[in-house]
Amino acid sequence: MSAANGVQDTKEDKEEVEFPQTWEALVEQNPLLAGLPVLLPAEQFTFDVSARFEQVRTRMYVAYNDSTRNDDDSTAVDMVEERVAALRDMIAFLKTITEEPAKVDEFTSGIDVNTLFLVLLVVVQFYADQLGKSVRSKTSSTSTK
Repeated sequence: MSAANGVQDTKEDKEEVEFPQTWEALVEQNPLLAGLPVLLPAEQFTFDVSARFEQVRTRMYVAYNDSTRNDDDSTAVDMVEERVAALRDMIAFLKTITEEPAKVDEFTSGIDVNTLFLVLLVVVQFYADQLGKSVRSKTSSTSTK
């Protein structure tokens, strides 16, 4: 309770969870990702790869948002189809950023659609974060010249 105004402070101890900054840390938090082959680092994405990633990222986020906002069971089939389509795009994208595309198929074997979707959503977030860091790095290095 604050002595000055008699109002009790109700600050919650919120533990901030920092998103992993390296692939190794990401895999440590999400052991399923260990089965993915080596992927191209975000800082090596060309414009075309970045553009394709943006398309896939948007589709994955839309599929996720649609499935979390809708309580109507009549649209469940549509939501599953949307997730599956987003996953197909994401898997195809991953195959373009690895030298071992067959290992992406091996990674997806035996994983249910919902688990795979959530795991690959983490990969999407990782790459989105890494691309942002790459842009900030280029901006700060060019502004100091």
